[in-house]
Amino acid sequence: MPRDWAERESGRSHRQLLRQATAAAHEAVEASLESAAPETAGGYRRLLAAQGLAVERCERLLEAADVARLVPDWAERSRRAALAEDCRALAVERVAAEGEPQSLPTPAEALGMVYVLEGSRLGARLLHRRLQDNPDVACRAADRFLSHGCDERLWQSFVTLLEQSSIVAAKPDEAIAGAHRAFAIFSQAAAATETMFVD
Repeated sequence: MPRDWAERESGRSHRQLLRQATAAAHEAVEASLESAAPETAGGYRRLLAAQGLAVERCERLLEAADVARLVPDWAERSRRAALAEDCRALAVERVAAEGEPQSLPTPAEALGMVYVLEGSRLGARLLHRRLQDNPDVACRAADRFLSHGCDERLWQSFVTLLEQSSIVAAKPDEAIAGAHRAFAIFSQAAAATETMFVD
């Protein structure tokens, strides 16, 4: 990415910058999880396995980098406990994360990673509606992750925090790098679970 990319796009909001810069990565992750359809028992278990691996890895990196200092209500946003409960309910085994230990994100990178995690809430709402078409009662009941924070304005409040962030304003390139890093983790998780729970 050219060093002056963010400067040329400085008229855009922080959210717009991140969305435009990561559009291709976002589409690639969604395509890699097409078979993880919540309407089927196998598809939903694969979805939970992939999301569980990615969300846990992202959240642990962020917490090691003291994300609560940047996002004060982080404890309300964390979803790995909800995912773990759903996985236990459906006997979805935890997939081990592979690869070298990752360096901690900078504050701007951390906010870029949180942007990806919080943005996934919008997709989770759609997936939750699709889950209601799953004939497996146990699958429909294991919806803690997809319904997490559904009665709160967590996405909207994060966007407000993001737009007001002086950290992102000062280092938009790092925020973009953090968002790409999160999408890469989701992509790796999708690949690691590709052959799991085939119906």
